[in-house]
This record gives sequence, structure tokens and C-alpha cells, in this order.
Amino acid sequence: MVLVFCGILVKRFVINRSNAVDIDKFNELKVGDSIELPDIIWEKAPATVVLGLNTKCKFCTESAPFYKELVEKQMTEGSFQLVAVFPESLNESRQYLEELNVPVTEIRQSSLRRLGFKGTPSVVVVDRFGSVKSISLGKLAAEDESQMIASLDNVTGKTSISTNKRTISLKEVETLRIKNKVVVLDIREREAYAREHLAGTVNIPIDELEARAVNELSPDSAVVIHCNCNDSQLKDLARTTLRSQGFEKLFVLIE
Repeated sequence: MVLVFCGILVKRFVINRSNAVDIDKFNELKVGDSIELPDIIWEKAPATVVLGLNTKCKFCTESAPFYKELVEKQMTEGSFQLVAVFPESLNESRQYLEELNVPVTEIRQSSLRRLGFKGTPSVVVVDRFGSVKSISLGKLAAEDESQMIASLDNVTGKTSISTNKRTISLKEVETLRIKNKVVVLDIREREAYAREHLAGTVNIPIDELEARAVNELSPDSAVVIHCNCNDSQLKDLARTTLRSQGFEKLFVLIE
């Protein structure tokens, strides 16, 4: 009887636990996998962007400006669907998005783990057949946002116009300069700028940007952010600051 009892314990707590781990690994979402969401018909659009969010996730909150841009892109192009998935209730999720001023209309409640999301925030691009084409996890740097947009445009068959790009080369800047429609903004401190800088750039240090940008930069011009550094957080902060003041044509210069 003792041996039988021990056998039951082993089966229940060891074998079952091992199976649970295998299921978790199997459920991890990967490119090429299929994904299902209640009442979402993938065939309605060439692509669908699924946002895996959590109202208590600080990186979700910090990524709100990018999600707002996705909403604006969706409304302008109409070539893809946008769905936000939360583990919380629909009312709580909707209130959270309203506070962030991110007007996503399609909201679903689901266990993110069951869908295969490794964490939040997640951005998943799905084609019309429900197949995952790309996955991004965490708060995205400008370069990662650009790659995600490129993946989305590739699925929808649309070519990104300049206002949807996140990065720009020096050669492209020179082309825009000929048309007098671009300002290259160096966000470094004055001392660093004085030592060395690109010809024709405007210097507004990052800690002065919020106070000076609205008076010294034109919202009609494209603004190319430059810092001669690899600090993506500094560039993202500049983009967020400028976007909050109504600047829409924002780029980050490829260093």
C-alpha cells in the first residue's frame, strides 16, 4: 500500500508538473504560429496588429505614443486592424487606454500566457490567414519601431511614406534640405556641440527641448533628431517631447 501511495504522489506531482512545463514551452508564440482571438476575423484586412498589454505595466504606459501613432496610421491607411488584448476586464482596459489617449476600438480580454505572449508589452503582426509574421517584446527603441512598421507594411503591401518612417539616412536628409523642408536637431549639450557637429544643424539640448522647441522649430518642417551617440533612450525622449507639442514629421538620423 505504501508503494502504491508513493506511486500516486509521483504521478500527480512530478509527471503532471513535467507535462505543465512542456505545455508552457509549446504555447510560446513564434513567427509562423497561428493565433486565435474571440470575434476577430483575420480576413477582414490584409494584416492585424495585436497589442498584448497590461494596465499595471509601466513599459506599456511609456509606449503609449507609439501605440497612438499606430492608431493614426490605421485610421489614415485603413489597411490593417488594431486589437488590444488585456488580462483585465474590458471596462478597466478601456479606461486605461482612454487615460493614455490611445483610442483603440477593438479590445479583448484574455490570458496573455494562454495566447503565448512572453510578456508585456508585446506587438504581434498577423496576416489575413491568422499566421504570425513578426513579434516584438518590451518597450521599443526607434529603430525597433521602424522595423515593426516595415513588417506591417510588408504584410499589407503598402510602402511606408516618409511620415511613417522612424529613421533616416544622411543622404535622405540632404535630399530634403534641397527642398528646404527639414531641420536637423542636435540634442547634445552645448559643449559637445561646440566641439564637433554636422554643418547646418540646430542645437537645442535635450533638457531645454520642451521649453524651446515650440518657439524655435516649425511644425511644418520635418525634424531629424541627431545626437552623435548610440543612446536610443535619449532619442526616444526627444521624439516623445516633440510629438507631445504637435510635431508629426519626426525622424532619427542613422548614426
